[in-house]
Amino acid sequence: MADKKANVFIVDDDPSISRALGRLLKSLGYNSKSFSSAEAFLEGYEMKEDDCLILDIMLPGMDGPELQQELKNRECNAPIIFITGHGEKKLEEDMLAAGAHGYLNKPFDEKMLIHLIESAHKH
Repeated sequence: MADKKANVFIVDDDPSISRALGRLLKSLGYNSKSFSSAEAFLEGYEMKEDDCLILDIMLPGMDGPELQQELKNRECNAPIIFITGHGEKKLEEDMLAAGAHGYLNKPFDEKMLIHLIESAHKH
């Protein structure tokens, strides 16, 4: 069972993905909030170490890897799970090497996402 205080933030410019992820997270007992851009996320929330971020790689403006770097610059080490519809093996390797907790290609298996979220909260 999820810790009710655990937050999972979603940054994806596709509203249907954000809604679906929000419903899934709510059903698992997580608090979630969605943002349509990296900039909106940075303006709206300061992450804590026990939070988790589901982050699209391709975003308008600041992209996912740039947001990951900005969070590192702010000394935020909350786990990031990248999701993308533009999966490339090299990009996956780069994101994992840069410290991402996980990387999933859209459409992804819900069970795999749940596993990554649960393991992120055991950090």
